[in-house]
Amino acid sequence: MKKSILLLLSLMLCLILSPRVYAETVEKDKAFYEVNADGQTVSLESITDNEQKETYRIPEKVEVNGNTYTVTAVKGGIFYAKKIVIPATVKQIDFGGVNWRDKELEVAPGNPVYKVKNNILYTADGKTVVFSSKQSGTVKIADGVKTIAGEAFHGSALTALELPKSLEKIEAGAFENCTKFRRIKVSAKNPYMMEKAGALYTKNGKKLLYAGVARGTLMLPKKTTQIAANAFYGNTTVEMVFIQGKMKKLAKKSLAFSRIKDVTLPDSLQEIEEGAFMYCSKLADVEIPKSVKKIGANAFDGCYELERVVLPKKLTTLEKETFRNCYSLRKIALPKSLRTIKAGTFESCGFNQLVIPKSVKSIGKNALQVTTKKLIFKGKNVPKIAKQDACQYGKYAGNTDPDFDLGVVRLDYIDIQYPMQHGIGKVKVPAESTGKYKKALKGKMEYRELEY
Repeated sequence: MKKSILLLLSLMLCLILSPRVYAETVEKDKAFYEVNADGQTVSLESITDNEQKETYRIPEKVEVNGNTYTVTAVKGGIFYAKKIVIPATVKQIDFGGVNWRDKELEVAPGNPVYKVKNNILYTADGKTVVFSSKQSGTVKIADGVKTIAGEAFHGSALTALELPKSLEKIEAGAFENCTKFRRIKVSAKNPYMMEKAGALYTKNGKKLLYAGVARGTLMLPKKTTQIAANAFYGNTTVEMVFIQGKMKKLAKKSLAFSRIKDVTLPDSLQEIEEGAFMYCSKLADVEIPKSVKKIGANAFDGCYELERVVLPKKLTTLEKETFRNCYSLRKIALPKSLRTIKAGTFESCGFNQLVIPKSVKSIGKNALQVTTKKLIFKGKNVPKIAKQDACQYGKYAGNTDPDFDLGVVRLDYIDIQYPMQHGIGKVKVPAESTGKYKKALKGKMEYRELEY
């Protein structure tokens, strides 16, 4: 009896102390607000008022059902007014959730977080550019600014930018989708950075900070031996990168989210860090120098048009999701030194044929979730193989034609055949190890036929 009572009390206590799964939402004056965890403040979530107005004033407080809440955040909302007034109480704004790009902005006196000047929203101390609205032509950043926040000018119509002597950092995506952006000028008195051919470097030229408005081929100077993380984020104008300096490490996400088509890597390179080329959607060809000893996780994840990769001969490990979603990668020669293929390495790739060297001892979950006509295992000793789900994205992988099941769907009284499941056609293994492979693959991998 005592145990039952104690159990009941424990359950009740858990219910009392556990946070609410669903946040409460209240409505006031054609706007919805989410009640924050403290029960006293709210975040503006959406607006149903689609009437065109000159000015929309976000309220400091809203009163609903006898409760008065303070508005402290703006997380979303389509604003139809030409001008937005931010109250002194708002301390957080999700600029990805609001459509303020073409609005005039005003911040009420006394706001401890934000201030505005010439439709550029700054932190109250003036050290960070947070958001830019209605900017076109040449934009001059005020002296005293140390940081331009990520996506601050996203989608802006600016054509030129003048940076002050105080600026130290430009965050990832600050100028993404600025299609008219053509020129950057850095104050000669800036001790942190300089501009060369449209790109920004550290003052000593040893590190590329931001690809900026560089166009066509970007040839890095010989003294440049580092590329900052996210240096190419959102750049759509550089097509080829040529690295001349004795670079040892390609930094995390250094060329990621760009539209480069080709890159020349130096023989001094030893490591390609995590996500270095992630979502370089136009990258077609990469030759990785033999000096490279490590390729980080997700290094080429999302390189949709990547057709050819040359791997270093002494590589021992393919990290997690290295070539995931490389739909155009038809052929890759895995080195004989390779021992480990980690989870998701080739997930959603489409090969004509994939050969697993006999040196491979371990294959992680969904590393071989591929579409391929033939998967060949060279080793007599069966590697440790984790579960491999069937590839569902083979039709996006290109022109391979593996065996797959066809289903029939009835649409407008017409029977249409469509691929239900792409995946692996034949699996070829050494004849003397057929039984071992059958046992190892059972329940781990779906394929049409075992060949030996």
